[in-house]
Amino acid sequence: MQACHDIVGIREEETAEMSGQVDPTKRAALWQNRRVFYCTPQCIQKDLEAGLVPTGCISLIVVDEAHKAVGQYAYAVVVAELAKVSAGFRVLALSATPGKDRLKVQEILDNLRIQALEYKSETDPDVKPYVCVVYFPPPRAPAVAPTGEQSSRATGQRGQVPKDD
Repeated sequence: MQACHDIVGIREEETAEMSGQVDPTKRAALWQNRRVFYCTPQCIQKDLEAGLVPTGCISLIVVDEAHKAVGQYAYAVVVAELAKVSAGFRVLALSATPGKDRLKVQEILDNLRIQALEYKSETDPDVKPYVCVVYFPPPRAPAVAPTGEQSSRATGQRGQVPKDD
């Protein structure tokens, strides 16, 4: 949100942060008086169902974690509801983990009405400077506790490690 204020130049007075914690009456007023909204998908879904959202004024929806837009998840429902009353909005959907299953990815594209897809990997020149390689050493072999006769030999007298013979 700070980037919108500092970099893009959208004044804080023009924005609203809304979730289910904000009273619906207050959200209704915010929908009428603000330009940019930071909402949970469930909040905008409920406000659409309640008729609080001026649907004709929405020009862009930014969807973070777009891989969740499957089935009846709120992202999918919100876009479908908006599409019923307005064709004049765009969707920018972002996901670091879109999925490996082509059918699931296609469902996300369909649900969010995505027409163009841009894929970036860690080797792309504009992504590479932000990727750090993390080294994970191989796991050590698990220690095996001796049992039975080996156990008394390994611990020696009174819990002391025995001396080599």
